[in-house]
Amino acid sequence: LKTPLNSIIVISSIMGKNKNQKLDNEQVKNMKIINNCGNDLLFLINDILDISKIESGNFDINIKETNINEVCKNVYELFSNKADEKNINFNFKINKDIPNCVLSDGIRIRQVLSNLINNAIKFTKLNGEIDFEVLLIENKDELIKLRFLVKDNGIGIPSNKLLNIFEPFIQVDNESNRQYEGTGLGLSISSHIVKLLGSKIEVSSKIDLGSSFWFDLEVSV
Repeated sequence: LKTPLNSIIVISSIMGKNKNQKLDNEQVKNMKIINNCGNDLLFLINDILDISKIESGNFDINIKETNINEVCKNVYELFSNKADEKNINFNFKINKDIPNCVLSDGIRIRQVLSNLINNAIKFTKLNGEIDFEVLLIENKDELIKLRFLVKDNGIGIPSNKLLNIFEPFIQVDNESNRQYEGTGLGLSISSHIVKLLGSKIEVSSKIDLGSSFWFDLEVSV
């Protein structure tokens, strides 16, 4: 499934950029729609594969040298265009004192941040704002503690639903967000990853004011 889908995504992305001017505006628009739908389908396939691995006990964490600055900047760049499409002010800030090299699983951290930011963009209205921050909250000898924070001013989550949002296939069921697509797998997978990394995703939210998701990781340097 993933091999032909990746081909569709790559080819539609190249054609959608229209550098050779062989496509008219309507065709370029259609190529971008194909590309967006392909990326959404790829996210869905990856989520289903991951939840299957979690349920079978085959979901692994790979700790190795990781450039946190590079991981976070790549995630920011990945979602900048998507935020621009909704005219969302997408802010990124990372503490300059964070070492370039730490011991962690960069691929899984990227996956968690991608899920959190993708949700923030999805549930933030046009002309909204999202803050993505990476903070250095402790620095002791060869261990540091980092906080990864994603904050939006979107539709928010009812307080009575906050305990359930990390369950598989759960989405907040109210009139304000039935228009938003998704499987309800992203937060469940992200919560599992962060637990394997020795931490927990925290959340605070208010209806119509927005949500904040964050997690702290203690890593070796």
